[in-house]
Amino acid sequence: MDARLSLLKLLAALAVVLVHTTMVRVSQVDVHSAGWWLANVGDAAGRIGSAMFAMVGGAVLLARPSEQAPWRFIGQRMARLLPAVAFWSVFYFAWRQWMWGGIDWSVIRRDLVLGSPWYHLWFMYMMLGLYLVAPALRLVVKGVGEGPAWRYVLVVAAGMTWFASAAQTLQGLSHASFIGLVPFFVVYFLAGYYLLRRPVHLPSRWLWLGGGLCIAAMALGVAWSYPHLREGAFVLFYSNRSPFAMGLTFCVFLLVARLQPRALPAWVNRLGAATLGVYAIHPFWIDMLGRWGWSLQRAGDGWIVLTLLVFALSMVTSLGLSAVPGLRRLVN
Repeated sequence: MDARLSLLKLLAALAVVLVHTTMVRVSQVDVHSAGWWLANVGDAAGRIGSAMFAMVGGAVLLARPSEQAPWRFIGQRMARLLPAVAFWSVFYFAWRQWMWGGIDWSVIRRDLVLGSPWYHLWFMYMMLGLYLVAPALRLVVKGVGEGPAWRYVLVVAAGMTWFASAAQTLQGLSHASFIGLVPFFVVYFLAGYYLLRRPVHLPSRWLWLGGGLCIAAMALGVAWSYPHLREGAFVLFYSNRSPFAMGLTFCVFLLVARLQPRALPAWVNRLGAATLGVYAIHPFWIDMLGRWGWSLQRAGDGWIVLTLLVFALSMVTSLGLSAVPGLRRLVN
């Protein structure tokens, strides 16, 4: 794989861990606390995670020949991802039952439809749905061709995503199944393909500035709206479908895309291949560290150390599993 895409996957995996290790500190809203502001900014910066994984997927899969039979393409993708989805679903249902109990068939049925055997697995389920529409998106890419119309496609997809997401949040609605999340990530899938291959004539300093402003907008938006929206403030501004999270994700993608692949060290590809495992395993390590006395609640402003520790433990675990032939598909 292109080393730039592997680096983006590493950043995405770290970002997901960052979001999940700051969530308790961020929920303790105190605009007079420097510690809360640091966690707030960290959480905002981490909102590139799942969206960046979708962009990398689009960059790779939409570049493949559109003449391939759709069901053959879908079958190949499902054969790669379904074993991991099935294994981690069973693992986390069992983990939840052992830790807290209360898992019965009604809970299992409901959570499978939602794609949430545990709070992070929704993305893996959503990717199954995205694979179903990928052949159609490949035809869209082919139809748009090499001209400037790709900008129109992205602007329309982004605008519809922003509007639908904001309307859903403000009305207190949620998705009825993981399939309902797929349309929100089509824009990222398409953007991954186009932004890697089409010229974007913006100076790098503007991309850095744009990314910083997006982080600031999310952090300030949460602080300003929390007294009015309460928990809805987090959903409205932190959502990976918001214009600020989308802008940040695009800026980071474009900055990394400007690197020379050969200039990146070999270990980037090695670690990048294990990021599915990091994504899948990291909540386990968050829970285990909590059982050993360092929970998210107890970490407080030490969440930065917890973030790095969870990421390191998850990466080591994923690399270990990937060394076992029969288990490689669960993490790679």
